[in-house]
Amino acid sequence: MSSIELILTQAEFAIQQCPKPSTSALEQVIDGSLTGIVTYIKLANGEYQTLSRFEEDVWVFPARKGTKATIASALNLTFSTIDDTQMKRMAKWVIWSKFKKGLALNTLVKTLDKLKSYFQWVLSSDTTVTHGLTAFTSNAYVRHVNTLHSKRKGETKPLTAVTKVDRFRVLEYLYYHCKEFDFVKEHPWPQSTANEQAGYVGEAYREAITKGKTPIIPNKVLIPLCQFTKSYLDKADEILESSKKRETLLLRDSCIFWLLLTTGMRIHEILGIKRDAYRSETKGDTTYYHIETVSEKTHTGLAEWIAPRIATEAIDILGRLSAPLQDQLECDLLKAKASNDHVEAHRLEEISNHICLVMVNKFCRDSKRHFLIHYISDVASYN
Repeated sequence: MSSIELILTQAEFAIQQCPKPSTSALEQVIDGSLTGIVTYIKLANGEYQTLSRFEEDVWVFPARKGTKATIASALNLTFSTIDDTQMKRMAKWVIWSKFKKGLALNTLVKTLDKLKSYFQWVLSSDTTVTHGLTAFTSNAYVRHVNTLHSKRKGETKPLTAVTKVDRFRVLEYLYYHCKEFDFVKEHPWPQSTANEQAGYVGEAYREAITKGKTPIIPNKVLIPLCQFTKSYLDKADEILESSKKRETLLLRDSCIFWLLLTTGMRIHEILGIKRDAYRSETKGDTTYYHIETVSEKTHTGLAEWIAPRIATEAIDILGRLSAPLQDQLECDLLKAKASNDHVEAHRLEEISNHICLVMVNKFCRDSKRHFLIHYISDVASYN
C-alpha cells in the first residue's frame, strides 16, 4: 500500500475504522473476516495517516502511545510469530479489546508476550492443542511455569509470584474475551484465580504490595555518589565548553541522578521534562520550585512535582547539553514534513524540546535517529 493510499479523509477514515469489540465483531474475528484500521495519526489538515490494520500481523503505534522512553522498535506489536491461525486471532482480539479499554502500550506489549509464551507451550504438545483451554491443561501449564527460572542479580532463581500471576492471568483473558472460540473450553481454574495459582495471596500478597521493590541505597554508597555527581554539576560550564565525550556523558547522567534523587520521579517522567518546564514561587522566606512533566504509569497526565533548586539547575544543564541535537532534530523535522513522512514527523514532534535527547545510527540506515534516553548509566563505575 502506497503512502498516498494510507492518507484518508475524515469520511474515509470513519468507514475504514476497525469495529469496537462487540458480539458481531467477535464473530468476524473467529471466521477471519474482521478488518479495519487499528492505529493511525491525525494530521494537521484533518486527514488521517493509517499506521496499521487489524488484519495485518504488525501493529504500529504512534509515538504518543508510548512514554518518552519508548524507542521506535518498541512501538510495534508483532503477531507473526504465532503460527497457529486461531491462536493469532485470539491474541489480536484480546489485545484489541484491552486497547479499546485504554490500556497503555507497555501493558499491551507485556500481555502479548505472555500470550505468545502460553501458545508456544500449547503448540509443543499435540495433546494440549487437541484439548484446548481446559482446567486440566491449565493445571499442566501451572506446573510447567513452576519449573521455570530467571536470572536476577546474577543468580538463577524460580519465578516470583508476581511474574507467575502475569503468566497465568492471560489464560483468564482468553476465557473472558475468547470463550466463543473452539479452543476455549472452560475457565482455566474454576473456583480459583490466577493469584491463587501463583501463590500471590495472603502474606505473600500483603508483603508484595507494601514492601518497596527498589532497595534503599545505603549511605556508604549514596553519600560518595552524591559528592561525585554534584562535582560534575559544579563544573558544568567547563565541561560544556570542552565537549569531551566521557565528561559530557557523566554530566548528563549526574543531572538525571539528581533529578531522580530530589523529585521521586520515575525515569519516564524525567524523560518527559521539557526545556524550562519549571516555575518558582516564594512564600515567606522560602522559595519553592515546581517541575512540570507527564506521568503515564499513574494515568495522571500533565502534573507538577515540588523540587529543590538543584533539580532546576540540572534541567538547565540538560537543556544546554541537548541543544545541538535539538537543532538537528528541527532540521530533520523540516525534511520529514517536506517529504510527507508523517510518521517520522509525528515521532520527532513528540520528542522535540525535551531535555534528554541522544543521537544514534543503529536503528536507521539512511538518517540519524533521535530518541530520548531510556537508561541510566552506572555513574559510580566511572569514578
